[in-house]
Amino acid sequence: MIQFNCHCSYRFEVPQDQAGGLIQCPQCGRLNDVPTLSDIVNLDDDGIYKLDNVPEPPHQTLDEAHRIYTRSHVDDTTGEEIDLRPSADEILAAGTTAIPMRLADDAATPKYDPETGELIEPLVVNQLPRRGTSIDDAKIPVAKRALAYAGKDAERILGPRDIPRELLRPMNLMVMFIVLIAYLAAAFANLLLVVPSMITGIRPVFLNPIIALIISHYGNTVDEIGTERRDEIPRPLRNLSFFDDVVGPFVRWVVAIMYCYFPMLMLKALDLDLGLLEELVYFSLSVAGSFFFPAVWLTTLTSGTTANLRPDRVMGVITSIGPKYLWLCLLWMASAVLTLWAFAGPGFIPMRFLGYAAQWLANWKGIHVFSITGSIYGMHLLAWQLGLIYRTHHHIFPWVMQRHVSTRKDTARILEARRREAAIRKQLEKNRPDRDARLQEIRNPPPPPTRTG
Repeated sequence: MIQFNCHCSYRFEVPQDQAGGLIQCPQCGRLNDVPTLSDIVNLDDDGIYKLDNVPEPPHQTLDEAHRIYTRSHVDDTTGEEIDLRPSADEILAAGTTAIPMRLADDAATPKYDPETGELIEPLVVNQLPRRGTSIDDAKIPVAKRALAYAGKDAERILGPRDIPRELLRPMNLMVMFIVLIAYLAAAFANLLLVVPSMITGIRPVFLNPIIALIISHYGNTVDEIGTERRDEIPRPLRNLSFFDDVVGPFVRWVVAIMYCYFPMLMLKALDLDLGLLEELVYFSLSVAGSFFFPAVWLTTLTSGTTANLRPDRVMGVITSIGPKYLWLCLLWMASAVLTLWAFAGPGFIPMRFLGYAAQWLANWKGIHVFSITGSIYGMHLLAWQLGLIYRTHHHIFPWVMQRHVSTRKDTARILEARRREAAIRKQLEKNRPDRDARLQEIRNPPPPPTRTG
């Protein structure tokens, strides 16, 4: 039986199994905690716990607590600045416990990253090789690229020798196949334009709008490779801009044709009927126009102004390109002959001058397939070559109204490199006597001292 009093002096008597529970006083209505058997000895008659033998805090302890927890930095009694940092004597008196840097079973206990849960393995640090020993470069660990497209092909800069192989890539072959379909459509349109050409007296080739689209595509290829710096053939009609992708490239090609072949076209229009002499002059003017055409076409497409078509500036472009310009001329001549043969047949070729070879080619059944495919491949090859020429040589072309490419930083960098090289050479010359003396001492060491007695 547990007996205890409520705060209102009401006397409770409860069985021992209710120890530690709650009971409500019927007199004051207050909830009382039923004490346990061990707590009964500490309760007084009023139900309050008795606190026996509790010492009062000394006055010194209160003063120390006030000193520690006060907001002031100055002691009220002494007027000195409060400094709670332990002294050296207190630190030495407290003593230290050595903490082991590595437990005995640390090597056998696996460690895991608390965030990722991955096993943490110790790094193996190799010792540096001794001086004079050779190092195998193949054994040096080098980080590999994690992305597939960041390979050698992405860092390689294409050159003129790479273009014939790049034209055989699937994307470029798809574009050339679409151009082939356009060639066939243009050949079919020539048949439909026979009657209008008989009325107007103009060959059907010059009335065919599909040919203009094909020519515009070749101009877009030069611009895409050169100014846009992309290493692939653009899609036909590129961005479908009527002026920038259709009219503009075709007009620039017409300007280049008229600039280079105007004397030959005038001679052809006069029809003087001079026999072999006329064909020789006609052929000479054609070769001369073909010599200037790559430079003129590149100028009209990329220079931005017709002021650069001045003869001395065109010759400046040719001299800036150098001997490789002859390859461009031969490539244009072959592509032009194949293109004219594909659209207009052998009528544009002087049969009397070429002789039996041209007649045999005209009767060859596979000449049409060869002329069309060769024309498409040759024109794309020429356009790509001109685009690369613009990339590498446009800053030295004698063109006007061009964006200035500053070389001031490059000049300053070269001068700084030369200044550093001169300082290094000066230091080497200054240390040469000491080096020569040291080499002489190594080559001719002094004799060992002799012992006497």
